[in-house]
Amino acid sequence: MTTDANGYLATHYDLDQDPAISVPAQFTSGRHSVLRVTEGFLRRSGNVGRCIDSPTALGLKVADQGDERTRVSFRLSLDRHTESYWDRYVDESVSREEASKPRLVLVCAQRSLRGAALLVPKPSGKGRSIGEVAIDLAPGEVPPDGLALTELWGSNEWSGTHGWAGAPAALGIHSLDEVLAPAATIGMVVNGISIARSDTATTHTLGRKVDARTAERLGLVSTGGLNAKMLTEQGATRLTGGMMVVNPCTDAPVRLRFDWARAAAAGRTSTGDPRWKRHMDRARRKAWRVAQRGIDAAPLRRTPDRLQIGMITLGDGRVTSLSATYREEGGFEVTVPHSEEPFLLTFGQADGTGQPRLLKLVNLVRL
Repeated sequence: MTTDANGYLATHYDLDQDPAISVPAQFTSGRHSVLRVTEGFLRRSGNVGRCIDSPTALGLKVADQGDERTRVSFRLSLDRHTESYWDRYVDESVSREEASKPRLVLVCAQRSLRGAALLVPKPSGKGRSIGEVAIDLAPGEVPPDGLALTELWGSNEWSGTHGWAGAPAALGIHSLDEVLAPAATIGMVVNGISIARSDTATTHTLGRKVDARTAERLGLVSTGGLNAKMLTEQGATRLTGGMMVVNPCTDAPVRLRFDWARAAAAGRTSTGDPRWKRHMDRARRKAWRVAQRGIDAAPLRRTPDRLQIGMITLGDGRVTSLSATYREEGGFEVTVPHSEEPFLLTFGQADGTGQPRLLKLVNLVRL
């Protein structure tokens, strides 16, 4: 124990000896001094920590950047332990099946909504579902003491608190609560937090095409989560949950290009399974490889689904219909307007029969 400036007993943490972190910075441990305040959060040393409540609050000690905007990026994931934390911290009245639904996580800073991420849990043994979400702090939003308060909300808790629970969606359903998991943040891991100047984080994405995986790593969109391999690759991403998030990333409209995705080959098993190698003789394996090459090489010419596309503004639950422009070579494009808040895009059949066939996001471009 020691004494503070007024002579009262105090601990090392009360004396605030650690200065605000300078920019740019990145940390992957919950023991870092930049993480000053937490609520509903378990700190860890191998990662920043794990959320055990919705909402979860994190207070970051960030140095004021003067006239420059500050971008704070969170890397989030669902791992094999997420469901065990769900069982421990979610009320028993909530069905266990809810844990397997897509999780929509909203990020607030200084009590206003800034970004969102959509994470779809992967089956057991299939690895983690990883997402990135970034928020911008304008000049003057960081208080003189440097403590920036951020909150991670589950979509159900946010919508119930802000009065738009049960917002309709273009999915042939009555409300988003039917397809999204409650208490979405519980069990979720915060793997890392990075802080940078906003201009250096986003300038190179303006005025040119950005592939879907790069856009997801930058926090511009969220399609359901990447796997570990996709974190270093370029390419398209599947909309595994039948919906996606678009975050406020530019001051202009954005055009999104989509295509139809192929379903996984029926009956195909892991090449590393010893039983598969034992029971498939050489002739059958060769015949299967030849047939698979023909399937992969065949052009995917499908009659396009006529889609009903909904844009749900996550701040107030306002719903807007969007139209798709179909391309002769396949797929379609959707132009989304500029928004100061993140929004959720939902896709449904125009005849109201449910979700369309599997979609993938190819790229986006700022108009």
